[in-house]
Amino acid sequence: NGGWVDLQQICSDEQKQLSSSQLKCSTTVSKIYFRNQQWHILDCNDELICTSDRIFLAAALETNNLLKSLSVDLFLKPVRGQLTKAKVSTSSPWWPKIPSSAISGHVYALPPRKRTDEEYEIVFGSTYDEDCDDLSIWESSNQENLDKLRASLEVEPEFENLEISGQFVGVRCVSKDRMPMMGPIKNYPGLYVLTALGSRAVMWTALASQLFTAHLTHELQEETFFDERFFAGDFLTAAGLTPELLSALSAGRFLAGVSNSKPIFPSG
Repeated sequence: NGGWVDLQQICSDEQKQLSSSQLKCSTTVSKIYFRNQQWHILDCNDELICTSDRIFLAAALETNNLLKSLSVDLFLKPVRGQLTKAKVSTSSPWWPKIPSSAISGHVYALPPRKRTDEEYEIVFGSTYDEDCDDLSIWESSNQENLDKLRASLEVEPEFENLEISGQFVGVRCVSKDRMPMMGPIKNYPGLYVLTALGSRAVMWTALASQLFTAHLTHELQEETFFDERFFAGDFLTAAGLTPELLSALSAGRFLAGVSNSKPIFPSG
């Protein structure tokens, strides 16, 4: 997760490899539609941004808004999460308990960052507030995170709470069965989604990159679209990825009239 990799740097490095014609920042996509064998992508003024034979929607909760015009609903829901930042001094009784590396469990926390010679800041959390997309700060969330941190680090109850120095609120996107949604959407050739990654986006996107690569390679070789299911390549098949798992990841598994049939695996 974010405790072990610098996601912002990774994204920045990837974007630097793209040309100006491949990357368009600070642009809101408000609508998509399919016409003349091409997907059309429009901005907030219904002006055409570009067309393509394939589009990939990786917009978390906003994925559903883009799919509304197609009468597709993926049954996504928000889960609010608040991280807490706190000061801790080297003279504090908390200090010997503070982990020097990232931890993940009942609570997750990043390594302390130095502010002064005697003061550090730690970031920890997070809350899990179901069906909530409120981005305002909740003091109750800070207290919940402090309680989790205290319990995880086995800090004595008589120690005073750490001083809160800040917080961050975000909204996760989850499906109703808590599994991610990835792959093609049936009856919409060239439309793919990657969403509902919840709290495990780094893990799921690593798998998704392999799946999409295998699927697109097969489509391009066959010069057609496979919109009912993922095509699983040799590498993933050899790695033991089962048809049942791929069916569980299907982007269309909750859509009426869409088969949750098993993916296509290589023959031989």
